Amino acid sequence: MPLVEGKTGMQALSVEAGYRYSDYSSGFTTDTYKAGIDWAPVDMVRFRASYQRAVRAPNIGELFSAPSVALDGSQDPCAGAAADLDATPEQCALTGVTAGQYGNIAENPAGQYNGLLGGNPNLTAEKSDTYSAGVVIRPNIGDLSIAVDYFDISIDNTISSTIGGNADAYINNCIATALPEFCNRIHRDPSGSLWRTPSGYIDDVSANIGELATSGVDLQTSYTLNLGEHRIGFNLVGTWLNEISSAPIMGFPSYDCVGYYGGTCTVPSPEWRHSLRTNWRMPWMGVDLAATWRYYGTAKTERLNPSDQLSGPVNENGIANEIPSYSYFDLTASMVLAEKFTLRVGANNLFDKTPPLVPSGGVNDCPAGPCNGNTWAQVYDAMGRQIFATLTIDF
Repeated sequence: MPLVEGKTGMQALSVEAGYRYSDYSSGFTTDTYKAGIDWAPVDMVRFRASYQRAVRAPNIGELFSAPSVALDGSQDPCAGAAADLDATPEQCALTGVTAGQYGNIAENPAGQYNGLLGGNPNLTAEKSDTYSAGVVIRPNIGDLSIAVDYFDISIDNTISSTIGGNADAYINNCIATALPEFCNRIHRDPSGSLWRTPSGYIDDVSANIGELATSGVDLQTSYTLNLGEHRIGFNLVGTWLNEISSAPIMGFPSYDCVGYYGGTCTVPSPEWRHSLRTNWRMPWMGVDLAATWRYYGTAKTERLNPSDQLSGPVNENGIANEIPSYSYFDLTASMVLAEKFTLRVGANNLFDKTPPLVPSGGVNDCPAGPCNGNTWAQVYDAMGRQIFATLTIDF
């Protein structure tokens, strides 16, 4: 709804609001709503802010999947020789280890441990609150545009499958806190193992128990430089991550995964990442050349995190304790042929840079499930250089 337009100090002022009520056949209702304001005191500057309540209803799998024991965790702090364990006999007893089993439980050489996975028909929707505020600046310098936005998102009543993606959080928190909310989920087989037989597992079925939160700043800038018949454009999109935290139980202390990766934090979350695209449009036959620089900041194993919920022994040989900053370069060219044909060719990861390998080295920081075994393919290019070509015909 526009409120004011074309006034001194108030070139534009508008507000927005929305509401939705939902009634689910599975037995619960939700309310979502939003409010926002957009103010341009002068033509070159625009401020904006918003608040939004959103929900995510549990999906079919989270509600009705049949319970089954499958690979779900990446560690057992109480498995291995007694001399190599950081967890004390008293701490391991909290997880179901007897005095005779301490120091005599076999480790899984692949770093894979069992979890009981399945649905829960009593789940309710997750709820989130999103606050954002930003400014858009368009100074009288060509078509230069700069947008900076702060975001703060929190999710309550989260479904447990989103907390770390596996059962590691439960056994780590049991040892650190001795709370039954964590320890009662651990079920060891007669030998004390959590992987040798299906009777050893950590209960990780869906449940509304945790909290998630993230905050940071998004930056987007664009500029076009006209040089005669040539046009050179620049576009930068980047994110500075201030927080990406989880609490396995609502109200329980959270852990922050900014700059870390592992079985609980899952994919690397570098503090800074960006994509810078440069485009050169030439006057000859619609030739267009574009180069993109994709950058990801450094990330460390979560075992170096100061939180008691994440810290632990690292690889003694130093393998994969840190992933350095990574840069990829992409190149694309297009040309118009006979007015109706557009040929486009290019290469992603032009220099064929290999992804960072995360071997176990005695400690598994890339467990199956959230990771593919030796690299985080969700972030880094696992396939190397990719060359492509397309031909578009306009009728």
